Amino acid sequence: MKTQSIQEREHPVFPTILATTTAGAATGLIAKHVLPLTNEEMDEEYKETVRLIRTHTNKTKAKYLDEIRNIPNKTLAQDTFVKMIDVTQDEKKSGLEKAFQMKKVLENAKLSESDNAQLRFMMKNINERAKDVTHKYVNAYEKVVKSNRPLAWLMVPGALVGFTIGLTRNILKTES
Repeated sequence: MKTQSIQEREHPVFPTILATTTAGAATGLIAKHVLPLTNEEMDEEYKETVRLIRTHTNKTKAKYLDEIRNIPNKTLAQDTFVKMIDVTQDEKKSGLEKAFQMKKVLENAKLSESDNAQLRFMMKNINERAKDVTHKYVNAYEKVVKSNRPLAWLMVPGALVGFTIGLTRNILKTES
């Protein structure tokens, strides 16, 4: 192995190690916000918050339904839609009974093609609205949980890996 004095060195060691250590720490910082939630982070508080979000989603569905209920001259599709939602909200009946009653409501309505298309659109629209609201609020809450993660547990290992890579790189450069 050949030795060199500090003055003879062609490339300085410190900037390389500093750059790789900084890159490792930055990777740890990014990992704080990118890594998915762990089972420990999805504790009872998290589950309760998601339940509250779903309750809010049900309020969004109810608001959409009220908009349709308040239309003075409903189309046949809108009237059928309201009746179908009323069937699903009946807590006395089982799921199978609700399904048969909904089928009966559809058969009694005798919808035309355009009314049937409007009914499908309303069903799709109410579900998409609920899904969007749920997704938006759950994502926002997950960002809050991720921001509460301790930064040191991710930055320090990242910085150590970066330091090790920089040091190894410089050792390998000087030996060759």
